[in-house]
Amino acid sequence: MNKIYILIVILFMIPILSFTPIDDRYSILDENDFAMMKVDNESPALTIPDENFESFNEWICFNINDVEITKSEVDYNGWHYVPSINASVSNSIISFDLDPEEKWDVDLVINTWNDLFENQKSVCISGAYLQETDNNGELWYIQKIKTNNGYWDRSDSDQFILKDPEKED
Repeated sequence: MNKIYILIVILFMIPILSFTPIDDRYSILDENDFAMMKVDNESPALTIPDENFESFNEWICFNINDVEITKSEVDYNGWHYVPSINASVSNSIISFDLDPEEKWDVDLVINTWNDLFENQKSVCISGAYLQETDNNGELWYIQKIKTNNGYWDRSDSDQFILKDPEKED
């Protein structure tokens, strides 16, 4: 009886599975990426003690046509630019910025990200949620970016930080 039941379930599921679109955005990630996320999340990526707020890094993947590499102007110890990725999701934008505490070589970061995104179908971004923005959007801070072209990690990016903040755009 069990064999007949299993056969019926298999025969019923084959047509359903064959017409189910498979979302391959997350196929970029492998077990090492999730293992790194687990280590990253042994402690919060962002903490705001006054608000009792903690946020942890997580991977989110997007169709490359839904993202735009840009720069955001932020007021953090004075106005300056940070590299940013905007992802369109439904009727809102998720903005992924680099930590404004650092003075980034914005053009170098954007050029590096453009090379990473070139000829790709999807991109995965590991980041930590910070806050809601206007128009039901969200702001996240980037930790890692991965495409089939390669990998960018915030913790390995000292060459992207300006040593002379006067050089900034």
